[in-house]
Amino acid sequence: METKIFIKPDVNDLSWVAAQIKPNMFKKACQNLQNQGFEHFAPCRWETIKSNNNFCRVEKLLFPGYIFVRCNIGSGHISTLNATMGLSRVVRGTGTDAGIIPDGFIEELMFTCGSGTTTKANIKTGDMVRLVDGPFVGVVGEVLSTDSNGRLRILFELMAGTSKLTADLNSFEIVNG
Repeated sequence: METKIFIKPDVNDLSWVAAQIKPNMFKKACQNLQNQGFEHFAPCRWETIKSNNNFCRVEKLLFPGYIFVRCNIGSGHISTLNATMGLSRVVRGTGTDAGIIPDGFIEELMFTCGSGTTTKANIKTGDMVRLVDGPFVGVVGEVLSTDSNGRLRILFELMAGTSKLTADLNSFEIVNG
């Protein structure tokens, strides 16, 4: 007969969890989390959008609708978070417990967002990337080459055929798959 051991989380341990934000309540949720003394993190990135025939840069959440909160799973923090104005709920893992996010993942996100770049050092010829800045925002293309100055040469398709574009590395995001 196999013995199963359940380790109850230490009351003093802080863990990262994801919380779902109510629509249009991001600023209110952040303010309430700060008022309650919770450490929170919402990774953002800059995007260029077209608004009223003008291009403007706006800050967008990397994970729209979610915020990471550091809390004590073993105490009543989950109930407090679920009752926080601006938050919908804490995302659950397997079973009924809150899903814990590894500290290393959050630390890497903080480092990446703090440096203003994503993990773009690994971009290589043949990768698919999406433009996130400039007049061709949203266009997906294939990397033809990279240079030592941090610029990419991209091949992308438009209605009239294929075109080549050279732009700064920070103007792109890697497309998965």
